[in-house]
Amino acid sequence: MGRKEFIPNSFRPLFYYFILDVLCVIIDAACRRILHNNSPAFHISTVFDVTMLCIVFNSIYTRRKYIIQLAWLLFIIVEVVSACTVDPFLTSINIIGRFTGNSLLALLALVYAWQLKPTTHTYPEKNPELVFSSFVLLYYTSTVLLITAQELYQRGWFTGFTSLSDVQFELLSLTLYPPIRIMQIALVCYLLYLFPGRRSVRQGLPRWLRFRLGWRPPTEPPQYRVLSEHLIK
Repeated sequence: MGRKEFIPNSFRPLFYYFILDVLCVIIDAACRRILHNNSPAFHISTVFDVTMLCIVFNSIYTRRKYIIQLAWLLFIIVEVVSACTVDPFLTSINIIGRFTGNSLLALLALVYAWQLKPTTHTYPEKNPELVFSSFVLLYYTSTVLLITAQELYQRGWFTGFTSLSDVQFELLSLTLYPPIRIMQIALVCYLLYLFPGRRSVRQGLPRWLRFRLGWRPPTEPPQYRVLSEHLIK
């Protein structure tokens, strides 16, 4: 009896998404130690996130895959140009690149969720494609709004609406990142939970060879026990 596949091929880039996320934490620490700022880590993590999630979208989209390819190409152009001009790679956070990449991901998720057809045999919360689109839409929309609010505040757009100082607003915006990050991890973990697990070795055996310690139901005659009587008691 064959074992069930743990995760479909279309969602396997999510593992690389997590691995690269951990790698970005290491790059962040190295940049803080060597360059005394973590600006390059923001550029690199944005490229990793957008690339991996675009690969997933390219796998699950059934039509018009050129939209994903054009969106990724547009992001790369904007990221490279901004890293060389407006937001230097070594000295500035990639505000424009992150805003563009996150906005494109949220738009792709919204378009894909809109074109999903309802199924009668699967609940919406049990649909991996819908859960994935919800994860991308919720997380990256939240980060886009947060990035926009930070940028507008630095430009003085909120001067007449709030009495917070620059330090207080910065602390307030930083406190919003952990809940957004927890939401991201929770949705991805729930997505992985939806995929069927591999069958255990015991489940792969014929029913009459599946021994259990202790009490056995009367439907299984004692002569089919693999272990002797004194080992079961």
